[in-house]
Amino acid sequence: TFGCGEKGTTARPFHIWIGRVGLILGVIGFITGFILTWFVLEPLNDLGFSIGISFGGIMQMILQYNGYRAIKHFQNIKAQIEASDYNNQEELFALQEEQDQHLSHHILCMVNLFVFAYGVPALVRVMSPIKGGLGWLPIFIGVFYVIAHYMSKPLVQKIKTKRDRERGVVVVTEESELRS
Repeated sequence: TFGCGEKGTTARPFHIWIGRVGLILGVIGFITGFILTWFVLEPLNDLGFSIGISFGGIMQMILQYNGYRAIKHFQNIKAQIEASDYNNQEELFALQEEQDQHLSHHILCMVNLFVFAYGVPALVRVMSPIKGGLGWLPIFIGVFYVIAHYMSKPLVQKIKTKRDRERGVVVVTEESELRS
């Protein structure tokens, strides 16, 4: 994810293609997992597992959709800016702010997708043998969301710092404070 938005890096096209393949495989995985969990295997043998895995899959689909939608909005605004489809500097800044918000939302969705896609199945498998263990699942899901939020913060800050530098705003970072 680091450096994937910077032009001229090999990470950018790799990120784009991995994302496209991931979207397709994520949908295929959700559909096959849902069918296996509820129609092929006996869901009532381990109802907590079936519900937990299904919840994780539904969260994956929601996050994939929202992340995809956010990057599409970002791309539309980027095209509008590149076409100079704005009237003044103030309107340009507003478009850039909106673009940054969509990119930040995309990042948050994708980090959440990663945390939930790996965290929920692992948590269900770890907690299911413990009596009443799955009752803790909603609390851990809240913890996962907080973890994902803090994991995405450095990336979102990088976007803000880059935009401020483009606009000539003096950017003060911890590193620059330590040097002075």
